[in-house]
Amino acid sequence: MASINSRLDQVENSLTPKQTVIAWLERAQKFESLEGYCGWILQQPGEHVPIRVLARQIEASIRGRTKGEDPENIQTAVRQAQREGISLFCLCLKANQDFASHSRPIALMAMLSVECVGSAIRETKNPTDLGRWGNYQNYFRMYATEVFNLKASIEYLEKKYFDGHPMLWKSQAGELNLHVAQIDQIALLWNDVFVLLNLEESRSRGRGARKSDSPGELDLDLEALKKLVDPIAWTRNLIHHARADALAMIGDTDAAISVLKSSFRAES
Repeated sequence: MASINSRLDQVENSLTPKQTVIAWLERAQKFESLEGYCGWILQQPGEHVPIRVLARQIEASIRGRTKGEDPENIQTAVRQAQREGISLFCLCLKANQDFASHSRPIALMAMLSVECVGSAIRETKNPTDLGRWGNYQNYFRMYATEVFNLKASIEYLEKKYFDGHPMLWKSQAGELNLHVAQIDQIALLWNDVFVLLNLEESRSRGRGARKSDSPGELDLDLEALKKLVDPIAWTRNLIHHARADALAMIGDTDAAISVLKSSFRAES
């Protein structure tokens, strides 16, 4: 067992900062949720705090690769590597926390979108005020835009910073996928709405009623909406704050403040 642990330590100490963070993430995501993982961490001794473990592993890896070099250069390389790894660690946590902050608003938007399409289905039998259908579809558009934005942003971060490894814990990833599937279902229901409406209008015209000015199909192209999403805009602030947090954690407060000031200037 000791020899196995020794070999595992050697493997971990040979990883790049990014690989070290991904290895931590794979272990942490054995928990169903970030909350569950954090609850477990709080019960562990202080030396098992992830940020400390990552810093030690990254330092051991760099020192192992730079044996015999100038000590000052080694220390500089250690700090740079720790800053890179801890930035990725902070970015992962911030992305999960940001998703969690959107969770309840998105759930309410989903409920509103379902209720609106349900109302539209009921109103097809007596379509006296189809003007409100524009509002119904706008609510659905807002819901779909928010979900597509979050999904594209998470996928962008995963591809750019984590070699495609999933960032979200299972519970949040499942929640996001559920919203994506629900959007497709609501779009199908809206198509049913217009089928029913056209059927009612055909019956009415058969009884001599004039054709209404109501739309004939859902005024929302989901695929076109996905292409309008800008994940870079949503993730820029997260990336800056993750870098600032990492700099503050390794004691470089001035650099952390500089990163935040740059972020604020970019937003203004």
